[in-house]
Parts: sequence; structure tokens; C-alpha cells
Amino acid sequence: MPTKTDKNKPKDVVEQQPVSLPQYSLLFQLEDVVVNGRKVAFDVLKKLLAEHKVDFNIGTFSRHCLYSMPKQYINELVEVIGNRKITAEKLTEEMEKEWAAELERSAKLSGPFGKILQMGQDKAYSVGFVSALPEELANTLFNKLGLGDTGAKLFTFKDAEKVFPGPDIWLKAAKGLPQKPRNCGVLAGHMTACKSALSADMRCVVVPDEFTSFQDYSGARAVVESLDEISAKELFEVFFPNMK
Repeated sequence: MPTKTDKNKPKDVVEQQPVSLPQYSLLFQLEDVVVNGRKVAFDVLKKLLAEHKVDFNIGTFSRHCLYSMPKQYINELVEVIGNRKITAEKLTEEMEKEWAAELERSAKLSGPFGKILQMGQDKAYSVGFVSALPEELANTLFNKLGLGDTGAKLFTFKDAEKVFPGPDIWLKAAKGLPQKPRNCGVLAGHMTACKSALSADMRCVVVPDEFTSFQDYSGARAVVESLDEISAKELFEVFFPNMK
């Protein structure tokens, strides 16, 4: 028999069921630890500058070229080089074209990273990727790597600021999964990603490369030289000590 409460409910009202969030979530920057965009950018720049007989090295790249997109650091780099035959506009155009082509050509999911994603799937954790790349390129890489097949989500920010990703980027991704920030683990490859994740109340493990190994990673749960040095199980235990 209908209760008094039932009689007072409009017929077209559907009761909202509580949303069940995954226990934990993983977040990555697509062109960081997944696809080493910095190494690709360095190799492309070294090749382009060699055509002008400019000796370009890791030190110069690390000091001036660690922003998210070439257009954000080429002007500064050209000023430092001081070669009047090189214009920022021309170099940016060539750099962006060749960088995108090489990213797409060389994109490959490493074995250790594949195991991390597989364990995340096995535990029913949600997974998100953020990217400052143009949306079309980001989607191309995402699909070529088979990340869409894992149920992961891609969040692109084409108008990304010079310093990327900021805390707001991680928070938007967490909201889109959806997940509470404190239950998110970020695997980062540079200081900005690490510090911003910590500022967003997330957990962070860092895998720096030859361009970012000198940076400050205080606050990270662990810093490892390579994903080959830590198993997926060990990584998850560092991220989520209380996981079941």
C-alpha cells in the first residue's frame, strides 16, 4: 500500500542513487611519462639547429625548453642562441610540425607502463590522462597507444598555460573521472607536475628523465630512475598503502 510520502511525490520524479566512486584513481600527463615529449623535442631541436651549425645540448634545453609547448619557449631559446639567421617564427613553425610528426611516429607503450595500466584495470581503478597537446594530436596518440581501449579518459587543454599542468588541471581531471583528489595517484616526470599534484592534495611518484633529474621533488612518495626499477605491485603499494 502506498505510504503518505509516496502519495506526495510527483510521478515523474526519479530517485537519485548514490554514485559509487572507484576506490582509487591514476593520473598521468600524456606527453610526459607515457610519451617522452621532452626527449622527442630535444632531438628535433638539435636536428633543426644543427642545420644552422648551432651546437645544442641537454643543458641548454633543460634551462630554457621545459615548458609544455614549443611556442612557449622558442622565443627565449632564439634570444639565447643569438644567431640572426634563425627567426623564432620560422623555428617554431618547423619545430611544431616535426615534433608532432615524430611524437606520432615513435609513440609506443612501454612494457612497465602497460603493466601499471593492467593492474589498474584489474583493481577497477579509474585512469585519466591530461595533455597540453593540440586535441587532434592528443587523441591520435591516445588511440595509437590503445589507451582508449582500457577505459581511460583523456582531458585536453589546448590553451594550456606556460607552466603545465597546474593544480587546477589535476582537479578538473579528478572531477571528470570522477574521484576525490586525495584518492588520486599521479605518476609525474617533472617538478611542475609533481608540485601541482601535491598542491591538489594528490599522491605523487616521480620518474624524472635526463632533462629533469636535477629538479626538486620534495613531498613525492618516491622518486625512481626508471619504471623498470619498480614493479606495478610495488608502485601501487607506494601510492596506496591501504589498498585491498
